[in-house]
Amino acid sequence: MSNQTIESAKNHPVFRDVLNTMITNRFYSELEIEGNNDNIEKEKLDNAIWLASIIASSTDENDKYLSSVFGIALFLEEPSKEYRKAAYVILSRSGNLIASRFFNELIKINSISGRLFFNENFGTIIDYELGSKIALNEIENGEGKIIGSDYQKYLWNVLTKKDENIAISAPTSAGKSFIIQNYIRQTFIKKEKFFIVYIVPTRALISQVSEDFKRELNNDM
Repeated sequence: MSNQTIESAKNHPVFRDVLNTMITNRFYSELEIEGNNDNIEKEKLDNAIWLASIIASSTDENDKYLSSVFGIALFLEEPSKEYRKAAYVILSRSGNLIASRFFNELIKINSISGRLFFNENFGTIIDYELGSKIALNEIENGEGKIIGSDYQKYLWNVLTKKDENIAISAPTSAGKSFIIQNYIRQTFIKKEKFFIVYIVPTRALISQVSEDFKRELNNDM
């Protein structure tokens, strides 16, 4: 998809208006303020979904984030199966597969292996696309597989396939700590001896991080 097409989709008045309306409606819903939600015409919503799927194809992380926000808002505001499927496609294309676990009516996740199975058919071509995306983002963590975001899979590959110093920088909630802790756990499983120093910025986080490690290492620490 050309940059010009993606820019046009991002700045399209229908996309911007629908996204703003869904976010505003969610704001009022969270505050339990009734009577302030605006209805969105189906044709307008369908057009915005098409534009969001174009934006999700971008290689720019900011564009992927924007389309991911749209997909999450669509999931929260439009409960029909038709729109749940559309929301999942947008999130998959934007690389946000972490949200898969919330699509209970579309997806089942094996509690032991972590493998993901679809209950619904999206059509042959999209089924192939979604299945391939899941396969690309699978992360082996020693006791099965987990599905990570594009960023998490990239970070995992860097940690496990390169033997060099690494500096990691990403926004809050990008999943850095989760991947690092799983990498440490995986390394403990593979090696007889392994020494790490894990530094947290505040005293308040020491307890939280300790509990996270106990859970990841099955209290073997």
